[in-house]
Amino acid sequence: MVALKWVYSIVFIGIPWSLVTWLFIVGNIVVNSWLNEGWAEGNLFLLGNTIYAMVQTFLGWNLFLEFYPYLQWFAFIRILSLFGAVVYNSVYLTFLFGWLSEIFVLPIEEDDPFAEIGIFDVVANMMMVYNSILHAPIFVLNAGIIWKESVMLLFNSSLWIAGPESKYALTWKFASEEIWDDLWIFDPFRFVPRLWRLVFKEHMSEHFENVDWID
Repeated sequence: MVALKWVYSIVFIGIPWSLVTWLFIVGNIVVNSWLNEGWAEGNLFLLGNTIYAMVQTFLGWNLFLEFYPYLQWFAFIRILSLFGAVVYNSVYLTFLFGWLSEIFVLPIEEDDPFAEIGIFDVVANMMMVYNSILHAPIFVLNAGIIWKESVMLLFNSSLWIAGPESKYALTWKFASEEIWDDLWIFDPFRFVPRLWRLVFKEHMSEHFENVDWID
């Protein structure tokens, strides 16, 4: 039953999601390289969004296909991916709400709403609309990552695969443990014994146990 649920998750969620997000990336690259004439000749904002989308897409594939090494050993990367998704979507919704509120508030003002609109307002609104449409797939991609991590955490879908001891569900406790394990090289109390064992082929504690401290 557990294996069957995992297969359903991969076949009906993971694979379709991977195909859809792959189309998102292809569309982003085609639009920016062709219609935008090479990311508007190297516009850093457009380039940054494309690179970010490619990274999130790759991480999303590992997440939705429930790739074991990624779920089990890359908690810190998952935290960064989730945090980036939340921040990006929050900024996206904030600017979108600001633009929509301006569009709907202007016509109901008592004074002539178009009297104070200049060329800057027109260009700014055009750029806002264009970028909102162009980067909407990235919003969907981020929303999917947020949803999947939430499902694993709240509904414990990790039980489908590895049972109650699974660490697939991303929690701060799990992430902090993984970060601590990954940063051992910066801790002299863990780095020095490992280096000693690598060089001298023995544990440091064993060496000092055999030392005759009294002449």
